[in-house]
Amino acid sequence: MVKVCLVRHGQTDWNTEGRIQGREDIELNDKGRMQAIECSEYLKQDKWDFVVTSPLKRAKETANIISEKLNIEIQEVIDELIEKDFGIGSGMYVKEIIEGCGFDNIPNMESRDELRKRCMNVIKILETFEDKNVIVVTHAGVIHCIINIIGRYVEIDKIKNGISNIIEFDNENWNVVY
Repeated sequence: MVKVCLVRHGQTDWNTEGRIQGREDIELNDKGRMQAIECSEYLKQDKWDFVVTSPLKRAKETANIISEKLNIEIQEVIDELIEKDFGIGSGMYVKEIIEGCGFDNIPNMESRDELRKRCMNVIKILETFEDKNVIVVTHAGVIHCIINIIGRYVEIDKIKNGISNIIEFDNENWNVVY
């Protein structure tokens, strides 16, 4: 059995401003750091073996806070956990994109198929963590894609900063616990 807690990084100033971050390397703000602390307090109810994280600062800082509070190590940075590439949409306000080209037509954006293929690789990596309980700190787009691949639809706006989602692999199938 593999138990995975998918955690979205804490809040950044760009989150509060309604800007698309994509792969821009934005740091947490004070509220985001507090969200990471609160998340670690919640995660204390279970035993976790280690943390893996996206390479972006906001995810790594969230992972560092959680690992320090839970006294577990960050085992590795997994490049495939990086947020979706929004092409020229990175840094733009959501409202600008909606009024302009729309989210499906952003030039140079990573396609749904490309993101899905990348997330399938993440799932394969997670399956190798046999008999471990792993915290994965990543981004809304990646969490949304992974949960949808497993077979549970979730609206992306429901994946809030600092919130955890539990999935499990029983050596045959993935299940969304919550």
